[in-house]
Amino acid sequence: MVVRILTILFFCVSAFPQDVSAQNSKAGLLRFNAGLAQGFMLQHDSRPLFMDGFAEYFLDEKISIKGSCTQLVADRVEDGLLKTYTGISFGMAWHAGNDVHDFSLAMQPGVVYQCPGTIYVDFVPKPKLAPSLMFTATYSLFFSNPFHFYISVSENNSFYRGAPDGNINTSWISITGGLGWHLRTRNNEPV
Repeated sequence: MVVRILTILFFCVSAFPQDVSAQNSKAGLLRFNAGLAQGFMLQHDSRPLFMDGFAEYFLDEKISIKGSCTQLVADRVEDGLLKTYTGISFGMAWHAGNDVHDFSLAMQPGVVYQCPGTIYVDFVPKPKLAPSLMFTATYSLFFSNPFHFYISVSENNSFYRGAPDGNINTSWISITGGLGWHLRTRNNEPV
């Protein structure tokens, strides 16, 4: 069902004329995306649902700086691994595409505040800060000014340290998509 809806949306949007692009150049573009991300734990049977969002500023056509935030909402498995999870990351992204289509790959080191829901005898896990590293691939379709559609796949690597049986791998992969907003912060018209 989701694939059908995304296919219909893609074909409807691609039917718009190509000149409706919100940009002559990506340089100076500031964009914001927010949505729900379905996660899949890499080492555990857990499917967390996250609220996520990011802000991104294009330094030029190919390079942007990007900050992301992720907050655990729920888990689709009754005894999910994570009880608490909030992550913030900041890094760079490389872009390819044209004025309408944008594909990007990003690497963002960050920090997570997390607590596993795992039950131990004589040990109660407490929330802790831990380093993380996020890799993201994003496709964006700029169809008007100030909106664009996006779909993003991310992998976030982190560990909860200090559990009785060693470190707990809290790494996950997620997919998110939706409607994003963008605005131009500088005029890139030729002089």
